[in-house]
Order: sequence, then C-alpha cells, then structure tokens
Amino acid sequence: MTFWFDSHSSRASKYSHGHTSFDAWNAMGTRLPVGLYRGKCSDCHQFVCILSVRGYRSWRVEKELRAAQVYRQQRDNKNALLSLKRAVALRPDNLEARRALASLLEETASSEALAHRRKLMDLEPQLLEPKLAYVRTALKLGHVQQAAKTLKSIQGSHRETPEFMELQAELQLKRGRPDGALEIYRELMDLRPGDERTRVKLAALELRSGSERDQAAARALLESRVTDDEFGLLALRALAEDALQRSDFAAALTWSKRACEMPLAEVSDRMLHLEALFAAKSPSFESWLADLERIALDNMPLALDVAKWKMNVLGAEAACNWLERLPPSTRGNPTVWALLADCYGALQRWEDLESIAQRASWQEREPLRLGLLARAQAGLGNARKSERTWQLALQEAQIYPAQLPSLLAMARTDKRDVRQVLWMIAEREPENLAARQELYQGYWQERDADGMLRMMELVLKERPNDRAAKYNVAALLLATGRGTDRASLLAKELYEDDPVSVSNAVIYGFGIHLQGDSRKAAALLDGRDDLHKLGNDGAAYYSLILAGCGRDDDARRVLSTVDREALLPALRNSVDYTFGAPLNNAVTHQPD
Repeated sequence: MTFWFDSHSSRASKYSHGHTSFDAWNAMGTRLPVGLYRGKCSDCHQFVCILSVRGYRSWRVEKELRAAQVYRQQRDNKNALLSLKRAVALRPDNLEARRALASLLEETASSEALAHRRKLMDLEPQLLEPKLAYVRTALKLGHVQQAAKTLKSIQGSHRETPEFMELQAELQLKRGRPDGALEIYRELMDLRPGDERTRVKLAALELRSGSERDQAAARALLESRVTDDEFGLLALRALAEDALQRSDFAAALTWSKRACEMPLAEVSDRMLHLEALFAAKSPSFESWLADLERIALDNMPLALDVAKWKMNVLGAEAACNWLERLPPSTRGNPTVWALLADCYGALQRWEDLESIAQRASWQEREPLRLGLLARAQAGLGNARKSERTWQLALQEAQIYPAQLPSLLAMARTDKRDVRQVLWMIAEREPENLAARQELYQGYWQERDADGMLRMMELVLKERPNDRAAKYNVAALLLATGRGTDRASLLAKELYEDDPVSVSNAVIYGFGIHLQGDSRKAAALLDGRDDLHKLGNDGAAYYSLILAGCGRDDDARRVLSTVDREALLPALRNSVDYTFGAPLNNAVTHQPD
C-alpha cells in the first residue's frame, strides 16, 4: 500500500496496486506509463513514489503558506518568515512562496529580499514585472546602483511603459536629482493626461523643484486633493515636506498629523510628523517620540528609522542609547550592528566598535564590517593591522560591490586612499558619473596627465566610438609624448571623420609634427579661418608645429595667447624647452 498526496486538495488518498488503483488514476486524468498497465511493479512503485514526493512537497508548501498567513495576521513575523523559508526550500520554483518571502524580508529591511527578487526575475525572464519589483525593493532598501543596473537592462518597448518611467523618476530622486524626476513626470503627464495619480505626483515634484509659479499652482492642486481617499496621502506628504522646507511649522504639523491619520499611513509618515514636532519645538514631541519608540521595539523598519533620525538630529549618543535598548531579536540584525558601529565610532568607543565588528559574518555587509574593524584598530593605535584589515575590506567589496559607497564614505572620514575606492567604483559602475568626474577633476587640478589618461582610456575601452574619449586619449598621449603612433592614428580617425573641427585638425597636425613632418602639419592648419578657436592646448600645439618649421615669429605670436601655467606639465615643458626654458621631460622635435 502507498500514499499519494493530492496537491490541490491536500488530502492523502490510498490506492492499492490492483485494478481499482488504475481506475482511480484514470478518473483523475493522469496518463500512466505503459509498463504500469502491464503490471510491472517496479515501474509502478517508481512512478507512484515520484508523484508521492511531488504531491507531498506541494501539500507542505500550501501548509506553510497558510501558516505564514496566520502568523502575519498575528503580527508574528519571525514565525511567518520561518514558514515561508521552509516553503521556498521545499519548492524553490514556487512563485507565490518566493514572492511572499521577498515581501516580508523587504518589510523587515533585510537586503536578503533582493536575492529572492533576483530569483523571481530568473524564473520569469520574459516578464517585466519581476524586474520592476526588484528595482522597487532595491530603491526602498537603498541599493541604488543595483536598481540602476536593472533598469538599464530593460530594453525595447518596456522602457516606454508608465511603470518603468515612474521607477526612473524614483531613481532620479534617490540620486538627488529632482529636476530629472520632474522632467520624467512631465513626459508621463503628456502620455497620460487624464491620470490623476500622475498629476498628483507631478504636483508634488513641482512643489520641490519647480518655479515659484509652478509651486503655487502645485500647492493649490495638492490642497484640493487632501480629502481624496486614493491620493490624499500623497498630497498630505508633499504638503508637509513643503511646509517644513519653508519653515511653516504650523502647516507642517497640520499636514503631517493628517497624513498619520490616513488608513494607508506608513512608518515614514510617523517619522515626518516627528520631524515637524521637533522643528516646531512642540511640547508633544517627547510623547510622540516615546510612542514611536514603543511601537518600534517590535517593528524593525521603524526601529531603524528612529535610530537614523536620532543619529542625524540628536547625535550619536542618543542613537546609541536607543539601539542598545532594542530587544535581542532586533539587535541581532546586521543593519542594527552597522548603525551601532557608526555610533561607537562617532563616540570613539573603540573597544565596543572592535567587539561588534568582530562578530560573525555580516552577510552582504561583510566589507562594511571589515572597514569598521579597521577603524577600531586604528583608534586603538594599531595602524599596521588597521591597514591590512582595510585592504581585506576592499577585497570583499569585489564580491559585494554594493558596499563600495559606504567604504568610500569611510575612506573620506578616516583619511584613507579615497582614489583607490573611487577607481573601484569607476571600473565597476560605468553609469556612476560622479566617481569618474571626481577622479578626472582631481587629476586635472593637479595637472596629472597619467591619471587623466587612465580615466579616458577606461571610457574609450567601454565606448570605442566615443569621439570625446578618443579625442582626449589622443591629446593626452600627444601631450605626454607617449604612444605617439597610436595617438596619431586616433587623431587621424577623428580628423577624417570630422575635418571641419579645428580641434581635430590641430591634434592630427601635432601628431604629424611629432612623426617628423612639421611642414605638412603646418600646411594642414594654415589658411583656416577658425584658428582663433583653438583654445589653450590647441594654441600650444600650433606654436610647436610652427617652431618645428622654423617659423619662430609666427610661433611666438601664437604662443602669446597661451597660458603656460594652465598646460599639462609635459606639454608646458615642451613649450618652455622649444622657446628657451629649461628642459624637464619635454616633448621635443627639431626644426626641419
């Protein structure tokens, strides 16, 4: 006798291996292997066992899902989480179980939610929604780079959907670019002129970054929507934030309190009202904060928000006291460890910082743990050990690159090699323009041609047809006198592609000059009516070309327009040497 579990009814049914058993299978529409009709018991056993295992697992998954639902209703997230994890372990491809697990992990501010969102993307690779869900979770948990990469991977007509565009706008806001978000929502409004939700969100953005006229119109529209069941909460939030920005504390208190009373109010609304109470120096501040703390003891996201707010507003000691009061079940979260470690570092409690940073792996925050441990070791006077630990943190960041922004902030604070971290970001994240701009501008201010060239080579490697990158690589190679053959080839490609550009013409000519034909180079430029647009470097190149032809008077006339101090050192040395200054690593060419 064997048991078969019906995955739909979750009931166990007994069937013998006789004729009645086959009738039962046929009645359920199940097609049996031929061997079973011929009475081959080994086939029968094997087939029934396979179905038994599958049916049993399906039954267990449904049981765990029902249990998780009950636990959720009882606000027992710990047991709900265990049930959902068991369900996913039983059936890794069960979409319902994995979605529920991802959502619950997201609610508890766990970055583990992203792993399950990623798996859902893999299970349904052709669908847009799993990708959008991943981006929403990443933005909510602060993983901005992962969100940006996933959005970038979405191609074709999916990029024109309102849902995609809304997330693009949210990404702009997370990156501190409200103007970009505003532009996207204005485009959305053109696509959906009758959509009220888009209208309200656009008004909220115009309130933040629009003109005075737009702000006044947006404020009036939002005030007219505060009683709306569907959009009232969005309007109240925007109005409260706007009132705080304008230091209209009475209005901020009114709008934020009403937002908290809305049926769909979230943790962030309670925190917004707390900000208003604090800014207004309201006597109700202490009691509201006490209520928040009481609720936060069993609410991880709220506990984290309270800690961050205290750190930013009341200081590290207040945040530390709060975090140390949390129950053990909450204090065992790596996010809490990271916040507590920040507090210990700010308070210079080096031994406490070392203790918390020596705990078991912080999972995806392992680079942060090592960085904090390095900080503690430095605070305790062990500089050599601290540097070794810091290098380990950077190695771990190769595995968990999402922690690179945190390591960058630590490097700035702890006066470590900031550029080392910036280069890691620049090489891994082509879309992170801020890191690349900071590197390039720093090298430019130092007139460090090697650093500038390294950055431009990286860009050219990623985008071989990028004209600006090709121009900069060619110009830097020519200015430093290295790789002149390659530089001349790049300059020739640029000139042949756009001979009208005087910038292309002068670096092409300078390449010809360095290869020994200064007269040909001069002929390329003589007679052009746009030589006044050469710019500082271009004029320096032209003066060296003219000097190479023996046309010293013309060369000095062009040179008189050049600010030598603004030139790269190697190019300045070439100019100084050619026109009589001392030699120091100059790029030279003798007159023909």
